[in-house]
Amino acid sequence: MRFLLVSIFVISLMGILLIPNAFGITQIVKIPYGASSGDHFDPGIIEIKKDDTVKWANLDRNTAHTVTSTSTNWTVDSGDLLPNNKESTSCYPNCKPTFSYTFDAGGTYDYGCKIHSWMKGVVKVIEIGGGAEIAVHGYAGDMYIDKSQYEVIEDDSVEVKIYGEVKDLGAGNSIIFTITKPDGSTNELKTFRTGEGYYQLILSINYEDRGTYNVVSTFGLENIGTANFVVVERTIPENLFAGQDEGLRDLTAFSKNTLTVSTDFSSYKKGDMIWISGITPYLDQLDPNNTSQLIIQILDPRNNIVTVSQLSPNDDRTYSVSINGEGPLWKFEGDYTVKANFANEKTATTFAFSIAGTPFNPQSPAPSTPSKISTVLTLDPLPATIEVGETLTFSGSLMTTDGMPLADKKISLRNGVNELGWLDTRQDGTFAGTMKMNQVGNDYNVFAFFYGGSSNFETAQSQLQSFEVRPASFQPPSPTQPDDNPYAGIAGLLIVVVIIAGIVIGIKGARKKRPIQYQTT
Repeated sequence: MRFLLVSIFVISLMGILLIPNAFGITQIVKIPYGASSGDHFDPGIIEIKKDDTVKWANLDRNTAHTVTSTSTNWTVDSGDLLPNNKESTSCYPNCKPTFSYTFDAGGTYDYGCKIHSWMKGVVKVIEIGGGAEIAVHGYAGDMYIDKSQYEVIEDDSVEVKIYGEVKDLGAGNSIIFTITKPDGSTNELKTFRTGEGYYQLILSINYEDRGTYNVVSTFGLENIGTANFVVVERTIPENLFAGQDEGLRDLTAFSKNTLTVSTDFSSYKKGDMIWISGITPYLDQLDPNNTSQLIIQILDPRNNIVTVSQLSPNDDRTYSVSINGEGPLWKFEGDYTVKANFANEKTATTFAFSIAGTPFNPQSPAPSTPSKISTVLTLDPLPATIEVGETLTFSGSLMTTDGMPLADKKISLRNGVNELGWLDTRQDGTFAGTMKMNQVGNDYNVFAFFYGGSSNFETAQSQLQSFEVRPASFQPPSPTQPDDNPYAGIAGLLIVVVIIAGIVIGIKGARKKRPIQYQTT
């Protein structure tokens, strides 16, 4: 009976130790052997989501460490962490090998070891919509808009990002938005969620369309919510250039080089991502705080504006922006013009744009080109999550629509606008390659891309696949280092207790059954 009770106790204790956090995931930060002189915390900087838990595990044998907050946004002191709870240790009998903390708010949390002050670590908690002025929490998900009021100058536009997360991933793949404009007209727009439920929609609003906008979002059969924002005119103070004897001076007078603009490819088809990049001039004392804005316009073959973007250059004066070649304004084939305007400097470039299944329009200035063979590019399914350091296999095929394989074609693997690498197709049209994923993140949205160029085959793009690279799971050390695992001592102790209890109970039982012997004289 006692043996049964001990067994139940052991099983219950193990269940408590191993039960997962139902409201977030737990990520491990190791304090490795020799931490005070080598790698202090592993990893030293860790990114998690709100409501996730970080568990620190001391593997430094007989050296105690602490997890003690050093920033003002949290107050934590783990006490001494030490795998060995012996009388000779400073923390006996309260030594513990691990410490856990659940982060319920976004931000950056600094910590260190108060025993070894040079040991430092950082936890970055990512909270979607943490700084948004508009937050809507509905039954189907959450919706955020960073500002309640946006400003736009004349002959310009402003971008408004609507983003959030959906809850029930099984309810569908797309989020529907009904946008009511200031003039009362409505538009229905659609965007797609990632594998984790994140979505975003970018609205480009022109100066002449300023006013109050109403947004209603739905996912599946349920509402996410309703929100309003306003776009107003941005006024420029009349005395902005006061004190300059020469009046409004030409901002390009101090430019030390010229404005450049280019695209990553010379031609695209409808639905492709267009990556635009370049370098802005150096304005010296005319713009000491680097506040000048860069305007990017794309015009169709009939000189209609398709899209306008406003952005700030990077500190090194470079810039880049990705534009989705999809939507009702992308309706003509031909040469599209990209115009860049920065501090009175202007430049431009062009690219060819095609629409599958659209006959040649004689009113379009685009030259007639021979028809190309349609292609189908597929990317085989990828796992939803992998651990950092694991090798991921990318594979798929490139065929014509009638099933003919295309050999010796280059396939670009892309994560958004970033290229991961190239693969060549085999004789049967298939391609395959491996890549070691060394960067933790949940923003992998990968697709395969084939550029037809001057060949007889159309450009093709595969379906988008999303996955997450998570930190490596906490692994027990090898048998050659049994002291490195704080759980190994616990498990071993429990096993020893069970064995001793069984032996004791067995001995007592044997004594009770032994017959009494009488000695005769």
